[in-house]
Amino acid sequence: MLTLLKIKNLALVDQLLWEPSSGFICITGETGAGKSVIIGAIRLALGERADKTLIRSGEQQCSVEAVFHLPESSPVHAILNEHGVPPCEDGNLIIKRLISSTANRQFLNDSPCTLNLLREVGACLVDMHGPSDHRSLVSQERQLSLLDAFGEHAPLMHAYSDAWRQWQDARRAYDDLEHAEAATARETELLRHQVDEIDSAAFTPEEVLTLEERWQRARNGTRLREQVSKMLSMLEETDVPGLGTQLRELTRAAHELERMDASTAAWLAPLAEVNLELKEIEGRLADYSAELDCDPRELFQLEERINLLESLKMKYGPSFEDVCSRREEGAGWTAWNTARNAWKS
Repeated sequence: MLTLLKIKNLALVDQLLWEPSSGFICITGETGAGKSVIIGAIRLALGERADKTLIRSGEQQCSVEAVFHLPESSPVHAILNEHGVPPCEDGNLIIKRLISSTANRQFLNDSPCTLNLLREVGACLVDMHGPSDHRSLVSQERQLSLLDAFGEHAPLMHAYSDAWRQWQDARRAYDDLEHAEAATARETELLRHQVDEIDSAAFTPEEVLTLEERWQRARNGTRLREQVSKMLSMLEETDVPGLGTQLRELTRAAHELERMDASTAAWLAPLAEVNLELKEIEGRLADYSAELDCDPRELFQLEERINLLESLKMKYGPSFEDVCSRREEGAGWTAWNTARNAWKS
């Protein structure tokens, strides 16, 4: 029942404090006495929409406070608990509405709440009767509530509500488990695909170590051959004596100088070593030039391997070692999950 109604700055009312006594059943009075203001305030407390036109002229906001004393069997207690609103102390439900020119706020037991929640609670508190008002007695939910109250079914209703919540919780847990299983299956399939992709590339540390160098050599084969040919032409004897020929002539002249003056032998001796090293360089250049003949198909294959390696590093890298680590992690997980599924079946 309504035990207190407090109104401030609503319509024409400055302040009103009303505490209906037990057994109060009606409000009477002639036109203009203020009955509609009280009814309007109760409607606001039950969740009816409000706007700033309700604020008393000259004021910034108006407020309505209502206190209802509820029996233990009232469905309001379950609604408050479901929405995390503080419970009623001594069975008293405190409702407060604040209406201003900028915003409206509502509270249940001093806790902020939405207008929809206030309206849901209000539907359980008061049955408004009027020419165009909705009567809750024609509501199937209200009829069932009255029937349960008459049959004193509160313990059964509480037991049913608890069982229903437990079933809902179990159902949600089951759905979550199913979703987790599906997510695990998708993750396993993704990891298996990653492992297969890395395995199909079949890279080895040895290949990765030399792949870049081999590709650079094949790609620059023409320029390398031109440079080697230029160096060989400087060493080999042509119409103009090459560096090798000149060095040999220089060595013979040094021997003649030593024959005439033995004191020059000590510092002319390195010429013989230079001559030998130059011959070795010339031979190595010739061998290197022979190795530079690169098949275009080999160059294409090397480029494909380079691109494949870079693609793997972009997905699982940034280094080849990271790619290998990703492969081992994926293989370990898929093996564990396969074994788990086999055990479950």
